[in-house]
Amino acid sequence: MRKRVLIISIVFLISLGVLGFAVQKYNEPASNLIFSFVVEKVAADTKKEILKEYNKRVEYKHLTMYYTTQDESLIPLTQNAIDRGIELNSKFIGSYNEPLDLVLLKNREDLANIVGSEQSSGFHSIDMNMTGILPEDREALANGAPPMIWAYKSTVKHEYTHFVLEHKFNDLGISLEEVPYWFTEGFAEYIGAEEDSITVMEQELLPLEEITTADQWRKHHENLDYNIYLQSYIAVRFLIHTYGEKVILDILTETSITNNFESSFKNVTGIEIDELDYYDANDIGL
Repeated sequence: MRKRVLIISIVFLISLGVLGFAVQKYNEPASNLIFSFVVEKVAADTKKEILKEYNKRVEYKHLTMYYTTQDESLIPLTQNAIDRGIELNSKFIGSYNEPLDLVLLKNREDLANIVGSEQSSGFHSIDMNMTGILPEDREALANGAPPMIWAYKSTVKHEYTHFVLEHKFNDLGISLEEVPYWFTEGFAEYIGAEEDSITVMEQELLPLEEITTADQWRKHHENLDYNIYLQSYIAVRFLIHTYGEKVILDILTETSITNNFESSFKNVTGIEIDELDYYDANDIGL
């Protein structure tokens, strides 16, 4: 026991020494460095705990795909969706080949344990550098049912787009908090849907300023009075159709210069966000 305590003490002192060096070299506050270190350690441990339940893996391009035997047949379909996600993202904002772990989740309980909600079909975690996809109806997917295949591939492309956006933000030196949720989620939906989503909405439209922050998104996400994913998709689709394929990248690039998304949006489009008249009740997006 005393030997174990001694080893832990030595490791702790070494860690403090490394942090002290980093503080001196990079002028980072010690509290920030310690917090980052802890977050990374917790994320790594959480990820390890999740993936130990998935006994099969395959390398594909820059991804490592984790799954169980029940989802063996879904690997080609998933790879096809990733290929399309790479192609579309490259067209609009760019491509990245940094390593990414992707896991095909066994069940909805596993998803809920990770993201805290059962209302999703997938997630992308920056801290864990991991994307998770939940196959909704394995029997329908195995039988080649077109609606289920479309929905599954759409989810894969959507979540992969968050990986691309993460790296684009890093390249441009902007943070997730600087960019509205309706913009990032709308673009991920646009890539996922490839303009095949029906856009007639029975739900009420929210002002875009009310689906901007993480807290606002969580508040409205599971409210059946709204469909904020579809609403955000329509807004982004309108932007691309109106201002061209580079408008998403132009707005993000301008934001990296001004450090203000709203002013950057106006600089690129010529209008304020609340002037964006993007919804046509007769437009079903087909």
